[in-house]
This record gives sequence, C-alpha cells and structure tokens, in this order.
Amino acid sequence: MSDIVHFVLGLASPWAYVVVGALALLEGSAFVGLVVPGETAVILGGVLAFQGRVRLDVVILLAAVGAIVGDSIGFFLGRVFGRRWLAGRIGRFIGEERWQATERAFEKWGGTGVLFGRFVGFLRALLPFAAGTARMRYSKFVVFNVLGCVSWAIGFSVLGYFAGGSWRRVEKVAGRASALLAVVLLLAIGMWFGVRWLLHHPDRVRAWGQRQLARPVVGRVLIRFGREAGFLIRRFKPSEVFGLQLTLGLAVVSVLGWAFGALVQDVLALEEFVGVDLPIAHWFVSHRTPGATTIMKVATLLGSGYLLLGVLALAAGYACSRRHWLSSAMLASSYGLAIAVEAAVKVLVHRPRPPVEHLVATWGWSFPSGHTAEAAALFIVIAALINRGAGWRRRVLTWTACVSVIVVVGLSRMYLGVHYLSDVLGGAALGAALAAVALTAGGTYRRAHLLRNSGIDG
Repeated sequence: MSDIVHFVLGLASPWAYVVVGALALLEGSAFVGLVVPGETAVILGGVLAFQGRVRLDVVILLAAVGAIVGDSIGFFLGRVFGRRWLAGRIGRFIGEERWQATERAFEKWGGTGVLFGRFVGFLRALLPFAAGTARMRYSKFVVFNVLGCVSWAIGFSVLGYFAGGSWRRVEKVAGRASALLAVVLLLAIGMWFGVRWLLHHPDRVRAWGQRQLARPVVGRVLIRFGREAGFLIRRFKPSEVFGLQLTLGLAVVSVLGWAFGALVQDVLALEEFVGVDLPIAHWFVSHRTPGATTIMKVATLLGSGYLLLGVLALAAGYACSRRHWLSSAMLASSYGLAIAVEAAVKVLVHRPRPPVEHLVATWGWSFPSGHTAEAAALFIVIAALINRGAGWRRRVLTWTACVSVIVVVGLSRMYLGVHYLSDVLGGAALGAALAAVALTAGGTYRRAHLLRNSGIDG
C-alpha cells in the first residue's frame, strides 16, 4: 500500500491523471477497491493538484469518469458472469461474509444503496457487480451511480487538495470522511425532494394538518389549554399581524444570533473553530499570485463603505421615488445597525488582525469582519425587497447574486490577510441577523398598517 502511495505522489501530468483515473476505474470493475481504497487514489490526486503538478478540475473529471465507467463494467460483468464467478475463485477472493453484506445492502436499499455504497469501503467495489447480478435495470443503476461517483470524486479530490502536506492524517480518517460526505449528500437530496413535494402538494399538507387537529387527544388538549393553544395557532396564521411572518422572522433572528454568539464565545475562549483560523490564513498567503491579488483587491471593494453607501443611496432613493418609505427605512436601519453593532463588538472582543502580510490598509480590530457584516446587512434586505411578489426564477437569481457577493467579499478579506475565517463567518452571521431584524420589523409594521386601513381587527 505504501509503495503505491509513494509511486502516485512521485507522478506528474500526464501520468498522474492516467493512474488516478485507472485506479478509480479498476475499483468497481476488477474489485481493486478490496485491496487499495479508491478514495486514497483520489485524495492523492488532490495532493498533487495542491503541489501544482496537476490540475484539480482534471483530477475530479477523470476520477468521476473512471469511477462511472468502472462501475458500469462491474455491473455488466455481474449481469453476464455473476453467479458463475461467485461460485469460483473470485467468490473466494471476495469472501462469503463481504458478499452477503453487499447483497443485504442491495436488497434493502436498491438504487439508493448504489448511490451511498460509493461512500462505504468494500461496498464501493462490490455493489455494481451485485446490482448486475440482481438484474437491475441499467437505466436505473446509472442515474444513482453517476450522482454518487461525481459527489465522491469532488469530495475526496477537494479534501486532498486542502489537506496538502497533511494528507496522511486525512487518509487515516477517510472512512469517517466518506460517512460524512454520504450524510451531507443524503440530507441535501432529502431536503430537495422534501421541498419539491411540499411545493407541489399544498392541499395534502393542509389536509394532514386538519386530520391531526381532528384527533381526540388534540381536541382534549385544545379544551384544556384553549387560550394557550389559540395563542400558538395565531402565531402561525399568515393573516395575523403578529402571526406567521413575525414567528418566522424571530426564528431566523434567533438562529443567526445563536450562530454569532457561538463564534464570539469561541473567539474569546480561543477554542474549537478558532483553531483552524491561523492555518487557513497561512494557506491563503502561500497561494497568492499577482493576478489573484488584483482580483481580490477589486472584489473587496464590494464591501467597502463608499460603495455600500452609494448602493444604499441608490436603493433608498429609488424606493422613495416610488413612495416606498418603509422600504427605505428598512434599508437604512439594517445598514446603520450593522455599522454600529459591528464597531461595538470589535471594541468588546478586542481581537488583533492575523499575523500575516496585509495587502490593503487596515484599522481597528479584527472580529467581526466589517466589510462582510455591512455587505450582508444591506444586500440581504435589497434581495428580499426585490423578491417581494417575484416569480421563482427571479428569486433564485436574486438570492444567488446576493449570496455570491457576500461570499466573494469574505474570501477577499481572508486572501488579503486582514481577517480570519471566523471573523468573516461572524460578520456574515451578524449582518444576516440584523437584516432579518429590519425585515421582520418592517414586515410586521406593514401588515399592521394594511389591516388597520382595511378595518380588520388583527
């Protein structure tokens, strides 16, 4: 195993590409994964990309294509030779215990097992063969297989790239990393299908809620705690002044406030998350190039006070021209709160800047990042106001642009050496929380005003 590792690390383009792609291919087609874990080869490809000997995007592409082709070969080998091979020498090489575990996983999970088996040791090498042996439709197999292989290739290539010289530690926890990547993928897929189902079945959701309210035990609770239950129900009614909008707004503010508070605690106690700040700061310094520095100096202007004040003036001026006075107030209050709170927290936390070369002028303390906090506070409110009554396409484009600006500003501050990662995350959480405060207060006031003018007692 160590000989293979040293051999791969001694390669450069183009042979490194050939070896990484070949190992990914052979894992599912020739059971090589039972001897050499496939994620090791992909991690090493990421390490070579970190060293500048290969390109990371090409490593990801070849690892994914190699895995897909190899698993497809394994699938058709299982379809043609499955039971015959298992009864012979190959069956003895695989081992009865491993094959029985593979069959149980496939019988229990089917196509989903093909997807998540890509992240589990021996299943990665055996499940394609098992799927072919079980006569699974290839059209179904390839959908789950492609999703799993692409996610796997991206995850472990990037892991190796960021591990750099510490790849041995990453290799030791590769099994746990596989499980983590599988869980993240499972949650993402589950959330996507869940949201999609909810959007297309509102009647079923309402019917389910009515059935729950009709249950005898719920009826007894409502009779016993009628006033309290009525208060809670009104908190989720869209028509109430202090109903669903305020409830969701306060929930968002609470979560973001908790996240910001947790970061403040870590910074003050020098614990947990803050432990990665300095290595990441040095990583950015070691990867500076003249071209990237020019780009980042321009990108950081997106969070500068001069530009944000200009954006605020334009947005608020446009809102005032349309007589949207409340929108102007929300924009101004969110940005003003961000400036005030961020300045106060900096003085209280008193955190020095990173001990690396600063590529732009700095003043004041480091935590939280003022550029990130102020950009988040302003652009989130602008995005929310633009999206009022908008269709799905405009919402997606607007929020994508908003989040992209915040991320770019944060990355630029870390690249330029003036902030730690936790400074940027703290700034983003603070700015988002203050934007949520402004939007919640403004939305509640608007609803109360509309209901009062319409003569409805909210």
